[in-house]
Amino acid sequence: MRWIKNLYYWTLEFADKKYNALALSVISFAEASFFLIPPEVLFLPMATAKPKKAFFYAFLMTTCSVLGAIFGYWIGMTFWDALSPYFFEYVFKQEQFAYVKDLFNNHSFQTVFVAGFTPIPFKVFTVAAGVVATPLGVFVLASVLSRGMRYFFLAALFYFFGPSIRTWIDRNFEKATIVIGLLVIALIVAIQFLRP
Repeated sequence: MRWIKNLYYWTLEFADKKYNALALSVISFAEASFFLIPPEVLFLPMATAKPKKAFFYAFLMTTCSVLGAIFGYWIGMTFWDALSPYFFEYVFKQEQFAYVKDLFNNHSFQTVFVAGFTPIPFKVFTVAAGVVATPLGVFVLASVLSRGMRYFFLAALFYFFGPSIRTWIDRNFEKATIVIGLLVIALIVAIQFLRP
């Protein structure tokens, strides 16, 4: 859709501004609850220009994304009945949301973690967590771990390999996060089964 492409380019324009770190923080917050463009769109050119600041950018993205996730949780808990028509029209389908709600019934931590670490739209899960009243502590812990691992992994690639890593990231990063996310979940499940 054209308006999403325009939104993408509008977000990208902040990369070379003096206040780009503030823009990155705001977009990280908003993306976790309602905004459609992920903060990596802004992070990639910023980290390419200043790879030694990649960990600082990762810290901003993690902190603001978790705060945005809590905001999304609050939206779901407080305003879902009023806002659901907007979400179903512009953000996600009703069938997708019903599936997400079912996931939370038995696998709250795993569901939030996978959504936060992989390319799955995080906002769907933050709002859904509020709608079904997922325990807030579990929700925040999973959000901190998943967002932190995702963004600091990305930052480490830039910090240690420099701007040349961007081509690899553009081609492989999302696949890598899916594989790593699934491995972490498999480890969590294995630990639960191996407990005496």
